Amino acid sequence: PFRTESKLDRALASIDDMTRALGQRPAGDNTAFDLRRLEWFDLRNMLLVARTVALAGRARRESRGAHQREDFPGMLPHWRVNQVARLAAGGIALTPVPALTEAAAQ
Repeated sequence: PFRTESKLDRALASIDDMTRALGQRPAGDNTAFDLRRLEWFDLRNMLLVARTVALAGRARRESRGAHQREDFPGMLPHWRVNQVARLAAGGIALTPVPALTEAAAQ
């Protein structure tokens, strides 16, 4: 649960290796219900989510809540944001969006 930039970089490298090993197209016989093909899509999506989480964790250079960085143990006021992830032409784009505070919610 404790992260560092080097651990997150290793995780991203492993995710990239698994993504390459998965290939560009699903295996299977293209039938209406092909479990092998469905599992390929599930794994591809799980790897995309794992990559997004690791990238967001590497970008957040602080510790907050369940995200704990050994190399950045403190909370920083400018990181009081949510990171919104979206697919972009070059991969995954992260955009910081101000977090709703309790005072603003009332």
